[in-house]
Amino acid sequence: MDITVIHIGAGKHNKDKNDSYKKLLKYSIRKENFIEIAKAIESSVLTNTGYGSSLNLLGQVECDASYINCYNYTIKQGALVGMDVLHPIENLINTYSKVEETYQNSDLSQPLILNYKSLQSIKIIPRSEQVNLVSSQARRIYDFYKDQVFNNEQFQQIIIPEETTDTIGVITMTLNETNIATSSGGNFFKLPGRIGCAGIIGSGIAFKKFEDYEISCMCSGSGEDIIKYSLANTIVNNILNQDYREYLHNLVKDIYVGVIVIIKEIDKVQLIYCHTTESFHFAFKVNHDIKVILSYNNIFTIGEYKLQ
Repeated sequence: MDITVIHIGAGKHNKDKNDSYKKLLKYSIRKENFIEIAKAIESSVLTNTGYGSSLNLLGQVECDASYINCYNYTIKQGALVGMDVLHPIENLINTYSKVEETYQNSDLSQPLILNYKSLQSIKIIPRSEQVNLVSSQARRIYDFYKDQVFNNEQFQQIIIPEETTDTIGVITMTLNETNIATSSGGNFFKLPGRIGCAGIIGSGIAFKKFEDYEISCMCSGSGEDIIKYSLANTIVNNILNQDYREYLHNLVKDIYVGVIVIIKEIDKVQLIYCHTTESFHFAFKVNHDIKVILSYNNIFTIGEYKLQ
Protein backbone atom coordinates (compact mmCIF):
# COMPACT_ATOMS: atom_id res chain seq x y z
CA MET A 1 0.00 0.00 0.00
CA ASP A 2 1.37 3.42 -1.04
CA ILE A 3 0.59 6.38 1.22
CA THR A 4 1.35 10.08 0.72
CA VAL A 5 0.67 12.89 3.20
CA ILE A 6 1.37 16.57 2.53
CA HIS A 7 0.67 19.83 4.34
CA ILE A 8 0.99 23.51 3.38
CA GLY A 9 1.51 24.94 6.84
CA ALA A 10 -0.19 25.72 10.11
CA GLY A 11 -1.09 29.34 10.73
CA LYS A 12 -3.77 31.69 9.51
CA HIS A 13 -4.91 30.86 6.00
CA ASN A 14 -7.13 33.18 3.99
CA LYS A 15 -10.55 31.54 3.58
CA ASP A 16 -11.07 33.44 0.33
CA LYS A 17 -8.32 31.24 -1.14
CA ASN A 18 -9.86 27.89 -0.12
CA ASP A 19 -10.40 26.80 -3.71
CA SER A 20 -6.77 27.59 -4.50
CA TYR A 21 -5.54 25.66 -1.45
CA LYS A 22 -7.59 22.63 -2.48
CA LYS A 23 -6.32 22.77 -6.05
CA LEU A 24 -2.72 23.03 -4.89
CA LEU A 25 -3.04 20.08 -2.51
CA LYS A 26 -4.78 17.88 -5.10
CA TYR A 27 -2.37 18.89 -7.88
CA SER A 28 0.72 18.27 -5.75
CA ILE A 29 -0.30 14.97 -4.19
CA ARG A 30 -1.02 13.49 -7.64
CA LYS A 31 2.60 13.92 -8.72
CA GLU A 32 4.44 10.71 -9.41
CA ASN A 33 7.20 10.80 -6.79
CA PHE A 34 8.46 12.40 -3.61
CA ILE A 35 10.62 15.06 -5.28
CA GLU A 36 7.95 16.10 -7.79
CA ILE A 37 5.37 16.43 -5.00
CA ALA A 38 7.70 18.71 -3.04
CA LYS A 39 8.51 20.78 -6.12
CA ALA A 40 4.83 21.33 -6.88
CA ILE A 41 4.16 22.64 -3.36
CA GLU A 42 7.29 24.78 -3.20
CA SER A 43 6.67 26.40 -6.58
CA SER A 44 3.34 27.86 -5.46
CA VAL A 45 3.03 31.45 -4.30
CA LEU A 46 0.56 30.10 -1.69
CA THR A 47 3.37 28.49 0.32
CA ASN A 48 6.18 30.01 2.32
CA THR A 49 9.12 28.26 0.68
CA GLY A 50 10.89 28.55 -2.66
CA TYR A 51 9.14 31.13 -4.82
CA GLY A 52 7.00 33.52 -2.78
CA SER A 53 8.82 32.92 0.52
CA SER A 54 8.87 35.45 3.31
CA LEU A 55 11.76 37.91 3.11
CA ASN A 56 14.39 38.43 5.76
CA LEU A 57 15.46 41.76 7.24
CA LEU A 58 17.47 42.52 4.10
CA GLY A 59 14.60 41.69 1.73
CA GLN A 60 16.12 38.35 0.69
CA VAL A 61 14.83 34.76 0.52
CA GLU A 62 16.51 32.24 2.86
CA CYS A 63 14.93 28.78 3.00
CA ASP A 64 15.74 25.87 5.32
CA ALA A 65 14.92 22.22 4.68
CA SER A 66 15.52 18.78 6.16
CA TYR A 67 14.79 15.20 5.15
CA ILE A 68 14.75 11.66 6.53
CA ASN A 69 14.85 8.52 4.40
CA CYS A 70 14.34 5.04 5.84
CA TYR A 71 14.82 2.06 3.55
CA ASN A 72 14.20 -1.14 5.49
CA TYR A 73 16.22 -0.29 8.64
CA THR A 74 18.81 2.02 7.04
CA ILE A 75 18.20 5.69 7.83
CA LYS A 76 19.69 8.68 6.00
CA GLN A 77 19.00 12.24 7.07
CA GLY A 78 20.25 15.77 6.64
CA ALA A 79 19.41 19.46 6.73
CA LEU A 80 20.45 22.40 4.56
CA VAL A 81 19.92 26.02 5.63
CA GLY A 82 20.13 29.44 4.01
CA MET A 83 19.00 28.40 0.53
CA ASP A 84 17.97 30.84 -2.18
CA VAL A 85 16.62 28.25 -4.60
CA LEU A 86 13.28 27.52 -6.23
CA HIS A 87 13.01 23.93 -4.93
CA PRO A 88 14.67 23.62 -1.50
CA ILE A 89 13.83 19.94 -0.87
CA GLU A 90 15.15 18.77 -4.25
CA ASN A 91 18.26 20.90 -3.74
CA LEU A 92 18.74 19.46 -0.24
CA ILE A 93 18.56 15.85 -1.41
CA ASN A 94 20.84 16.45 -4.41
CA THR A 95 23.35 18.23 -2.16
CA TYR A 96 23.45 15.37 0.33
CA SER A 97 24.00 12.91 -2.50
CA LYS A 98 27.16 14.86 -3.37
CA VAL A 99 28.17 15.12 0.29
CA GLU A 100 27.72 11.36 0.65
CA GLU A 101 30.09 10.82 -2.29
CA THR A 102 32.62 13.14 -0.65
CA TYR A 103 32.50 11.21 2.64
CA GLN A 104 32.41 7.75 1.07
CA ASN A 105 36.05 6.90 1.80
CA SER A 106 36.38 9.02 4.93
CA ASP A 107 36.46 8.03 8.59
CA LEU A 108 34.53 11.19 9.44
CA SER A 109 30.83 11.10 10.24
CA GLN A 110 28.62 12.65 7.59
CA PRO A 111 27.26 16.04 8.76
CA LEU A 112 23.60 16.38 9.69
CA ILE A 113 23.22 20.12 9.04
CA LEU A 114 24.99 22.29 6.48
CA ASN A 115 24.93 25.90 5.28
CA TYR A 116 24.15 26.16 1.59
CA LYS A 117 26.17 29.27 0.81
CA SER A 118 29.24 27.93 2.65
CA LEU A 119 29.13 24.76 0.54
CA GLN A 120 29.00 26.86 -2.63
CA SER A 121 32.09 28.77 -1.55
CA ILE A 122 34.18 25.56 -1.44
CA LYS A 123 32.62 24.26 -4.67
CA ILE A 124 31.19 21.02 -3.28
CA ILE A 125 28.03 22.07 -5.08
CA PRO A 126 27.63 24.51 -7.98
CA ARG A 127 26.33 28.00 -7.38
CA SER A 128 22.57 28.20 -7.79
CA GLU A 129 21.15 29.77 -10.91
CA GLN A 130 19.89 33.30 -10.45
CA VAL A 131 16.12 32.84 -10.25
CA ASN A 132 13.77 35.51 -8.96
CA LEU A 133 12.20 34.04 -5.82
CA VAL A 134 10.57 37.26 -4.62
CA SER A 135 6.87 37.32 -5.47
CA SER A 136 5.03 40.58 -6.01
CA GLN A 137 3.07 39.94 -2.80
CA ALA A 138 6.23 39.38 -0.74
CA ARG A 139 7.79 42.55 -2.15
CA ARG A 140 4.64 44.53 -1.43
CA ILE A 141 4.53 43.29 2.19
CA TYR A 142 8.22 44.03 2.69
CA ASP A 143 7.97 47.56 1.28
CA PHE A 144 4.77 48.32 3.21
CA TYR A 145 6.06 47.24 6.64
CA LYS A 146 9.79 47.91 6.50
CA ASP A 147 9.52 51.44 7.89
CA GLN A 148 7.64 50.11 10.92
CA VAL A 149 10.21 47.36 11.41
CA PHE A 150 13.13 49.79 11.29
CA ASN A 151 11.35 52.46 13.32
CA ASN A 152 13.90 54.68 15.11
CA GLU A 153 16.66 52.35 13.88
CA GLN A 154 15.44 49.63 16.22
CA PHE A 155 14.07 46.28 15.14
CA GLN A 156 10.36 46.11 15.91
CA GLN A 157 8.38 42.84 15.86
CA ILE A 158 5.08 43.38 14.06
CA ILE A 159 2.11 41.24 13.07
CA ILE A 160 1.62 40.93 9.32
CA PRO A 161 -1.97 39.86 8.51
CA GLU A 162 -1.12 38.90 4.90
CA GLU A 163 1.90 36.79 5.79
CA THR A 164 2.03 33.43 4.00
CA THR A 165 1.67 30.48 6.36
CA ASP A 166 4.85 28.70 7.43
CA THR A 167 6.58 25.38 6.69
CA ILE A 168 5.42 22.72 4.21
CA GLY A 169 5.87 18.98 4.64
CA VAL A 170 5.76 15.73 2.64
CA ILE A 171 5.66 12.07 3.67
CA THR A 172 5.63 9.12 1.25
CA MET A 173 5.39 5.50 2.38
CA THR A 174 5.73 2.22 0.54
CA LEU A 175 6.18 -1.29 1.93
CA ASN A 176 9.92 -0.89 2.60
CA GLU A 177 10.65 2.83 2.33
CA THR A 178 9.56 6.04 4.05
CA ASN A 179 10.57 9.56 3.00
CA ILE A 180 9.88 12.69 5.06
CA ALA A 181 10.87 16.26 4.23
CA THR A 182 10.01 19.81 5.21
CA SER A 183 11.02 23.26 3.99
CA SER A 184 10.27 26.86 4.93
CA GLY A 185 11.19 30.46 4.25
CA GLY A 186 10.72 31.36 7.91
CA ASN A 187 9.00 34.48 9.17
CA PHE A 188 9.02 37.91 7.54
CA PHE A 189 11.84 40.23 8.62
CA LYS A 190 13.75 37.42 10.32
CA LEU A 191 17.41 38.11 11.05
CA PRO A 192 19.66 36.94 8.20
CA GLY A 193 21.07 33.52 9.05
CA ARG A 194 18.22 32.61 11.41
CA ILE A 195 17.58 28.86 11.25
CA GLY A 196 13.99 27.71 11.61
CA CYS A 197 12.47 24.39 12.62
CA ALA A 198 12.52 23.13 9.02
CA GLY A 199 16.32 23.19 9.20
CA ILE A 200 16.64 21.10 12.35
CA ILE A 201 15.93 17.37 12.30
CA GLY A 202 13.85 16.41 15.32
CA SER A 203 12.06 19.76 15.34
CA GLY A 204 10.11 20.10 12.08
CA ILE A 205 10.26 16.38 11.25
CA ALA A 206 11.17 13.16 13.05
CA PHE A 207 11.02 9.41 12.49
CA LYS A 208 11.27 6.32 14.67
CA LYS A 209 11.22 2.65 13.70
CA PHE A 210 11.19 -0.11 16.30
CA GLU A 211 9.71 -3.59 16.67
CA ASP A 212 6.49 -3.56 14.60
CA TYR A 213 6.01 0.21 14.69
CA GLU A 214 7.05 3.07 12.44
CA ILE A 215 6.21 6.62 13.56
CA SER A 216 6.59 9.74 11.41
CA CYS A 217 5.89 13.30 12.50
CA MET A 218 5.73 16.72 10.82
CA CYS A 219 5.33 20.03 12.70
CA SER A 220 4.58 23.56 11.49
CA GLY A 221 4.00 26.86 13.25
CA SER A 222 6.07 28.85 15.73
CA GLY A 223 9.57 27.74 14.80
CA GLU A 224 11.29 28.80 18.00
CA ASP A 225 8.83 26.84 20.16
CA ILE A 226 9.06 23.80 17.90
CA ILE A 227 12.86 23.93 18.18
CA LYS A 228 12.80 24.59 21.93
CA TYR A 229 10.80 21.43 22.59
CA SER A 230 12.38 19.31 19.79
CA LEU A 231 8.72 18.81 19.13
CA ALA A 232 8.62 16.21 16.36
CA ASN A 233 11.22 14.08 18.11
CA THR A 234 9.42 14.37 21.45
CA ILE A 235 6.19 13.19 19.83
CA VAL A 236 7.60 10.13 18.01
CA ASN A 237 9.30 8.99 21.21
CA ASN A 238 6.31 9.36 23.51
CA ILE A 239 2.98 9.19 21.68
CA LEU A 240 2.59 5.41 22.00
CA ASN A 241 2.93 5.46 25.77
CA GLN A 242 -0.38 7.17 26.52
CA ASP A 243 -3.75 8.33 25.22
CA TYR A 244 -2.72 10.40 22.21
CA ARG A 245 -5.52 12.98 22.56
CA GLU A 246 -4.65 13.87 26.13
CA TYR A 247 -0.92 13.67 25.42
CA LEU A 248 -0.99 16.02 22.42
CA HIS A 249 -3.34 18.46 24.12
CA ASN A 250 -1.06 18.78 27.14
CA LEU A 251 2.03 19.00 24.96
CA VAL A 252 0.98 21.69 22.47
CA LYS A 253 -1.85 23.62 24.15
CA ASP A 254 0.43 26.61 24.79
CA ILE A 255 2.31 26.43 21.47
CA TYR A 256 1.24 27.93 18.12
CA VAL A 257 1.58 24.77 16.06
CA GLY A 258 0.14 22.16 13.72
CA VAL A 259 1.18 18.50 13.94
CA ILE A 260 0.70 15.41 11.76
CA VAL A 261 1.68 11.97 13.09
CA ILE A 262 1.59 8.74 11.08
CA ILE A 263 1.68 5.51 13.10
CA LYS A 264 2.31 2.48 10.92
CA GLU A 265 1.91 -1.06 12.20
CA ILE A 266 1.92 -4.40 10.42
CA ASP A 267 -1.80 -4.37 9.66
CA LYS A 268 -2.87 -0.73 10.06
CA VAL A 269 -1.82 2.87 9.44
CA GLN A 270 -3.22 5.73 11.50
CA LEU A 271 -3.00 9.48 10.77
CA ILE A 272 -3.38 11.82 13.75
CA TYR A 273 -3.42 15.59 13.37
CA CYS A 274 -3.83 18.50 15.73
CA HIS A 275 -3.37 22.26 15.70
CA THR A 276 -3.69 25.28 17.94
CA THR A 277 -3.36 27.68 15.01
CA GLU A 278 -6.31 29.31 13.26
CA SER A 279 -5.93 26.81 10.42
CA PHE A 280 -4.00 23.78 9.22
CA HIS A 281 -4.34 22.45 5.65
CA PHE A 282 -3.22 19.02 4.49
CA ALA A 283 -4.09 16.10 2.23
CA PHE A 284 -3.42 12.39 2.06
CA LYS A 285 -3.51 9.77 -0.68
CA VAL A 286 -3.90 6.04 -0.14
CA ASN A 287 -3.09 4.28 -3.39
CA HIS A 288 -5.23 6.46 -5.72
CA ASP A 289 -7.79 7.78 -3.23
CA ILE A 290 -7.25 11.42 -2.19
CA LYS A 291 -8.71 13.37 0.72
CA VAL A 292 -8.12 17.10 1.35
CA ILE A 293 -8.63 18.65 4.80
CA LEU A 294 -8.88 22.41 5.32
CA SER A 295 -9.12 22.67 9.10
CA TYR A 296 -10.17 26.03 10.57
CA ASN A 297 -10.46 26.48 14.32
CA ASN A 298 -8.89 28.95 16.69
CA ILE A 299 -8.78 26.46 19.56
CA PHE A 300 -7.01 23.14 20.05
CA THR A 301 -8.31 20.80 17.34
CA ILE A 302 -7.51 17.11 16.98
CA GLY A 303 -8.60 14.37 14.61
CA GLU A 304 -7.77 10.93 13.30
CA TYR A 305 -8.00 9.06 9.99
CA LYS A 306 -7.47 5.35 9.48
CA LEU A 307 -5.41 4.99 6.30
CA GLN A 308 -5.35 1.19 6.46
